[in-house]
Amino acid sequence: MHPLVLPFYGIILLFTVGVFSELPLDYRLYIEGVILFTMGVIPGFGIWLLKKAGHVSDYDVSIRSERFFPYLITLISYLSGCYLMLKYQMPWWLVKLLLGSVLATFIAFFITLKWKISAHTIAFGSLTASIILFCLSESIYSVWFLSLLFMLGGLQASSRLYLKAHTLGQVCGGFCLGVFSVCCTFFLIP
Repeated sequence: MHPLVLPFYGIILLFTVGVFSELPLDYRLYIEGVILFTMGVIPGFGIWLLKKAGHVSDYDVSIRSERFFPYLITLISYLSGCYLMLKYQMPWWLVKLLLGSVLATFIAFFITLKWKISAHTIAFGSLTASIILFCLSESIYSVWFLSLLFMLGGLQASSRLYLKAHTLGQVCGGFCLGVFSVCCTFFLIP
């Protein structure tokens, strides 16, 4: 449940339900590949390069002062992913959900200058809000699926606390930031 793979999981889930499940397989695989590459591989590779160059001390970027460049790389990569989704004619409402992740990363970029916030729970908050908004817009009501989603989010947040990687405030703040950002882009962008 790493933040760099959650957008990929989200797009896979999206392509298994409703009208998206009827899209041609090669198109779905291409879009999934674009999301994995722009929102997972590129930021991950950037963090790996920063680690090799000695700019970050670990791959989790656990030191707040070292998070500037990883967030910048992630932000640029996420914007590239949104641009490609527009280019390949994904629905605007879906791009707005992805832009929520961009907004969350942008806000976290500035928050991290003064306070350490959980990128893991930001990503899970973004994913949770995106799935709930998608389910509501498509009239998909699955209590077991949403229960599973919240259970996984709770496990992820608990693991961050158990590992002493974050405080309760940083974990809750991250989740709320993710939810807030996706809701803002979904409802405020026409």
